[in-house]
Order: sequence, then C-alpha cells, then structure tokens
Amino acid sequence: MAVMTAMLLMTLMGLAAFAVDVGHWYQVGQQEQAAADAAAMAGVTYLPGDSTSAFSTARTYSKINGFQDGVSSTTVTPAVDGQPTRLRVTVKRSVTNFFGSLLGLPSTTVARTAVADYSEPVPMGSPCNEFGNDPDQASYRATACSGVLGQFWANVNSPGSDKANGDAYQSVSCLTAADGCTGSTNNDYATDGYYYTVSVKAPMTSLTIQLFDPVFVSTGSPCDTNFGSGSTAATAARNDLVSDEATRYAAGASGAYCTGDYLFDPSNNTTPMNTQFTVRDPGTSAWDPSTFPVHTGCQRTYPGYSGTLFNVLNKASTSTFNQGQPAVDGNGTIVDGFRRWTTLCTITNPVVGDYLIQVKTKLGTSDNANASNHFAIRAYGSVGTDKESLSVFGREKMSIDSNAPGVTTEFHLARIPSVDAGQILNIRLFDVGDSTTSGTITVVYPPLAAGGPFTGCVGTGPASGTLSGCSFTASSTFNGHWESLAVPIPASYSCADADYTQCWVRLRYNYGSGSKPTDVTSWTTSIQGDPVRLVE
Repeated sequence: MAVMTAMLLMTLMGLAAFAVDVGHWYQVGQQEQAAADAAAMAGVTYLPGDSTSAFSTARTYSKINGFQDGVSSTTVTPAVDGQPTRLRVTVKRSVTNFFGSLLGLPSTTVARTAVADYSEPVPMGSPCNEFGNDPDQASYRATACSGVLGQFWANVNSPGSDKANGDAYQSVSCLTAADGCTGSTNNDYATDGYYYTVSVKAPMTSLTIQLFDPVFVSTGSPCDTNFGSGSTAATAARNDLVSDEATRYAAGASGAYCTGDYLFDPSNNTTPMNTQFTVRDPGTSAWDPSTFPVHTGCQRTYPGYSGTLFNVLNKASTSTFNQGQPAVDGNGTIVDGFRRWTTLCTITNPVVGDYLIQVKTKLGTSDNANASNHFAIRAYGSVGTDKESLSVFGREKMSIDSNAPGVTTEFHLARIPSVDAGQILNIRLFDVGDSTTSGTITVVYPPLAAGGPFTGCVGTGPASGTLSGCSFTASSTFNGHWESLAVPIPASYSCADADYTQCWVRLRYNYGSGSKPTDVTSWTTSIQGDPVRLVE
C-alpha cells in the first residue's frame, strides 16, 4: 500500500488541487459576479450624461462588495458597452492556489463581468418634430411628420377640475368616483406637471421651440362658445398678427384651428385657467427632471380668458385693421397665442441632447379653475434641414384630447427599440372610450418591424384577461377607470433603430362612421424592469 500510495501521490495531489482550488475559483467567481452586478447597476444610472461618475460609482460599489480596484491583486474595469446607456463592469482578481503551487500553478486569474442597461423613459406620442396637430404646417414640418396624422391636441387640465374628466395627473380633485382616488384626493396627481422632450440629434446654430394655442380661451369643446354674432363676431376682429380671420377665428369643430378649450361647469365656474411652460436644459439623469436646469429666459405663464372673443382679438379704432368695427382694445397676449404658433424660446447653439418642456397648471391664483387647455408643440432650427434632426415627444406620461370623430384613428403610442425584445411593454390608459357609441381600441405592432404581431396581451381593468389581437371594446364603463395592458414583446422583435420614425407601437381607435370619440384621456407606458436591468 505504501508503494502504491507513493506511486499515486502526484495524481492524488492533482485531484486535491483540482477539487480544492477549482472550488475556490468558483467561490471567488460568485463573489465577483455579485460585486460586478451591483457595480454595473449602480454606475449605469449616470449614463449617458456622466461617464466619470458612472465609473467611480461602479468602483465604489465593487469595493463595498469586497473587491477594491488596485488592492489584493484586484482590478475593477468599467466601460460604456456599445450603447451610451449600457455599462460593462469587469471584476478581476489573481487568486492564490492551495495545491496548484505544488504543480507549478501558484495563482489563477478569476474574472466576472456584468452589463447593465439604463433605459430612458419611453418616448410617447410623436416620431417627429411636432407633438399634436399643426394647422399651419408650412415649411416647419419635418419629412418624418408626413405620415403622422396627429388628430389630437396635447391636453392639460386645471387643478380644480375633476379627475374623472380625463386628466389623471393635473386634476387635484376627485369630485366623482374614479380609480386612484382616496375620498376627494387624486393620488395620481403629479406636482411637477407634464414633461415633453425636445431631442436634438445633431449640431445646429439655434433651436426654436413654439407652442400652438398655449393660452386657455374658453370656446367650448365643439368651438361654439363666446364667438359672438353679427358685427361682433370673432371673424370680424382685425389685428396685426393674422390676415385670415375668417377661417382662423371661425366657430365650429370642423375647422382645423379648433383646439376646443372649455370650462367643465360654466354655469358655476367661469374662472379661466393659467398654464405655465418652462424649458429645461439637458440634465445628468434621464429619470430625474430636477437635474435638468431651467434655461434662463425660457419660462412663460399664459393667462386664460373666458368671454367675448372679439373683445380680445380686435385692436382699437385707430388701427387700420379695425375696418369700421367698434373701438375695442385687444389683448396682445391672447392675440399672440390664440390659434397661432407663438415662440416660447430660442436657444443659441443648443447642445446635442434632450431638452425638456415642463407644463404646469397649479399656479396659485388659478387653482380654482375648472377647465381644460389644449395645445401643440413644435421645434425647428436655423436652416431647413435642422428640423429633420429634431423630435418632440411625451415622456413617461401624457394627456391628450382626441378630436377626430367618425374615423379610424391611429396614435403613435410608444417607441420600442430592438433592445427591448423579450421584455414586457406595460401600458396604462385612463378614461378611454368616451363616445356616442362603443368602439374598439387596439395595440398595433410597429409597421415594418420583424417578429410580430403581438400575442398574449393581458388586460386589467374594465377589460380583463387575455385580449385577442391585443384589442378590447371601450365604452362608457371605462369612464374614470384605468385600463392596464401587459404586452409581451416577441423575443424575435427587431426594428430599424437608426430611423427614429420606426419602432413605434400605435394605438388604434375604431368607432365607426357617425361616432364622436372626442375625449380627454391620459396614457403612460414603460418597459417592465426599467429603468435599470442587467442584460448580461
């Protein structure tokens, strides 16, 4: 036995080295993986704007988990991984072997890697440089907008309005029963309002941000209120800013200029609402708007108006535009903003990145207003081609007023890039379905994208369970309620990521001829697991 043991000694030592040392490698590897995962997920939150902080944070969290860069033969290497929102962290340590040194292998390098992705808020509502309708398309409309029908206005309600009227995030009160309410308090109320992104994708010498009809002017949803009659009709008003009063100031919902601002209870509350718009420069954290500083000189509060339109649209009798009408001193702010594109801000030499437009209505003196304001946003540069490098879209949440009755309408709901293949798209729709008839709402797979269509969609709310064709019937039973949709994105999903007009999931309204699905509604979308998830 002694002879046999001596003969097998080297083999036994090799087996011992294998069993003990390799087990140690795996133990260290597991510890490294935990450190790399924590480091990647902590550091990636600073991307894409601050790679220096991303790398230092990654090293700090690796140290917290037992692996400090430069100590105990350890290296921690963070790097941006192909995409600007992905961080790769490799943790590497030279491990001393217990038995391997007897076989000429004193140490082994063990390394583990983690890749985390920091997804920005899902773009919503528009693939081009305009958000909402544009009655004056002119030369400011980008090529990407040519296939965008719009058929909606951006919406914001005043704090005093009832949540059940459709704005889930800016109505403070719950006057009637609605989802997300505790008594008369709206738990979904967002103190900072809505944010829209103006994304600058290429250098340009200037960036102009304009708003269409940002002032609240009470005309009623079908635009048939306060227009006057006879010689005081709004169309008779004359001022320096427009020359098409007969069409621009005309009453009626069929006109392209009808935004349909209205008071919800005009017999009891005629207080006009004020609306504040603020432009913010690119920030350091995509999910934290407070890191986006206010651009100096780019904040404006638009006062509202409720009364006879002629009185604020027509200039005094000394004006050559008066054309014999009674002497009335017009309101320059209303003239400038009512049914016109008006400039909110022009930024010289904007940086490539995302600017924000913040929209708020809780402004103190107008908090008791009970109203709804509809508007649109567009952005363009100093030369004609600049508009092709701009896009304007909602982020995280948005509220709209759909104004295309009796047609099949498709809205650009959310942009889903190829990297989200295999994930779950979560959609929440509040107060959809207001119409004279029931209609069908369908989540539509992005045109030209591979891997479709959507299957296995699950609804929670008035329409619950598996939804065939990712579609459901909406009616008055949806009033004041959230409808949540979990939409599986196929593992084989891919789209033309480089083309910002592609990869858009759409929402289709089909209410049939003669219906009137005009409705204020609120939407939000997200990818399950966002904003941070490990992808490797």
